[in-house]
Amino acid sequence: MNLVEMEYNPNHTTQVHEEWPAIGYAAPIYYSWLSDDEKDDLAALSEDFCIIEHEGQTNRFVRAVLTQRVKGSNARIDYGVWVSLGEKSFNDYIANFETEDYETGYLGYLSNNISPYEKTINIKVKVYVSNRRGRPVLVPQESQMDMPFVRDFYEGIAMEEAEQRIKKVTRK
Repeated sequence: MNLVEMEYNPNHTTQVHEEWPAIGYAAPIYYSWLSDDEKDDLAALSEDFCIIEHEGQTNRFVRAVLTQRVKGSNARIDYGVWVSLGEKSFNDYIANFETEDYETGYLGYLSNNISPYEKTINIKVKVYVSNRRGRPVLVPQESQMDMPFVRDFYEGIAMEEAEQRIKKVTRK
């Protein structure tokens, strides 16, 4: 897990002194649902890409970043997640993966369940690619505000909730 420097100040002092880890997912949830034999036979997983080929259907995923802000502070939680892309978008992304000045956008679907939300897979997201910046950045579509994760993305979460999420990850 990469550490991301956060402007987190739990004691409301003038000094920022805490680092929060990014909450990362090693693979799309669909990959984790495969048996070991299916992973060997149907899937290819790298640090940046995942392809799962079922009979008559191919699923394509890329690693991305999604950031959730914390209300009343400069803190945020960064998630290292996977997003599914259509064939054309995936092929375009791969073709331009090492082109430094490449920028574009796609439509994708979040492919991880983010705790503590009941369901976050298949949330429609805008995928913003800027190879100068790094991994694609995801922004959930506002039309899904009835979903708790999307609402929290736009409105932020409480500091106490953010701290609980980080503690859950760092206990391991």
